[in-house]
Amino acid sequence: MNKIGHLIFFILFAGICYAQNINKSDPAKNSPAKNLQLAKNYLENNNEEKALLYLNICLSQRYDLEEALFLRARIYNNKNQLTKALSDYNGLIDLNANNKEYYFNRAFLRYKLEQYELAVEDFYISLKLPGSSTQTAFFKIEQGSEGITRISTIHGMESDTWNYIGLCHQALGNTGEAVASYTKGIEIDPESPDLYINRALSYEKVGNIKLALNDYEYVLSLFPDHPIARYNLLNLKTNRKPENQLNLLDDFVEKNPTVAQGYVSRGLFFFDSGNYKYALIDFLKAVELDSNNTDFLFNLALTYEKLNKLNIAEQYFDEVIELDENHAGAHFNLGNIQYKKGAFQEAVSFFTLAHRLDNNNPYILYNRAITQYNLGMIEEACRDIELVRKLDEELGRKFFEKNCGDN
Repeated sequence: MNKIGHLIFFILFAGICYAQNINKSDPAKNSPAKNLQLAKNYLENNNEEKALLYLNICLSQRYDLEEALFLRARIYNNKNQLTKALSDYNGLIDLNANNKEYYFNRAFLRYKLEQYELAVEDFYISLKLPGSSTQTAFFKIEQGSEGITRISTIHGMESDTWNYIGLCHQALGNTGEAVASYTKGIEIDPESPDLYINRALSYEKVGNIKLALNDYEYVLSLFPDHPIARYNLLNLKTNRKPENQLNLLDDFVEKNPTVAQGYVSRGLFFFDSGNYKYALIDFLKAVELDSNNTDFLFNLALTYEKLNKLNIAEQYFDEVIELDENHAGAHFNLGNIQYKKGAFQEAVSFFTLAHRLDNNNPYILYNRAITQYNLGMIEEACRDIELVRKLDEELGRKFFEKNCGDN
């Protein structure tokens, strides 16, 4: 499902006019207040690494210093270290359980970490709490636009909160609740394309094509050049036979040469058809247009792996992990590459990392079991297969019967 309406957070430091020369005193000898001030100095100079050093020392001196904890959480978020940011927001909410912004930011982090039920709980709490002063500006980038289209604060985020509640429900398979959430957001902001498109996608999910068409057409009445609404509308109106689907994708790419999603969609079509050389061309173009999109990089890496260009695939999977250290799929596929290279011990390490991040995926455990078996680790392999059989009986059955039946 397309996930529309991403937010980028920037920290605002109002009223700070520090000198350019930053004090280089020993942070361990400073007071917590001084270390906090020095951290702000470094942030003013766009040096997050140094700021993080002073904030860590400051918080080791005073763990309950709310401003320092907030700034560190924002840095972790900017660096995409989501679990660390989440831990700091847990601490902030323990210190101040009535802060609307803390709940919204923690909900957004939980959404990104796919902790959808917990995210919904936090989004609802943020809606109920009264607004307060905020240190964060929310720069909203509409899908298909080339820049920032709206600047808001936590006070104006109610419609976006309902949008994310809807996305969480949709991810959980609660399509009715998702539609209701998008509708509440539309009542607040009746001209938000995100809400209409996401509601249309939910309608598609349950086969209510007429209502989906209505929402896409309404978005185009407001924004005639909106590429996602136009693509989805054409997709619904076209007979979805493979030859028609490819013609539609070609037409969309031709009319929207700077929209990465068009190349991704066509690349996925080629990938699913086994035409990896053509898929590679489209995924390369998508990454050229958006080099920090982990989904695009992951698709590109998978395609290189399919073409047996393992070293290049490995480089792109590494790039995915640099952007998202919690990407289980990248760790899993790096394990597969190491296995193909005969580096079984390294493969086990990657499969173990992937399993920690996604412990309900039987294929990760199955591949680790096979790798362990090749290393002579029979007991460990059979233990993994027992877990595989609990998740997918058929997947692990043959291996167990052949190699573990007497264990």
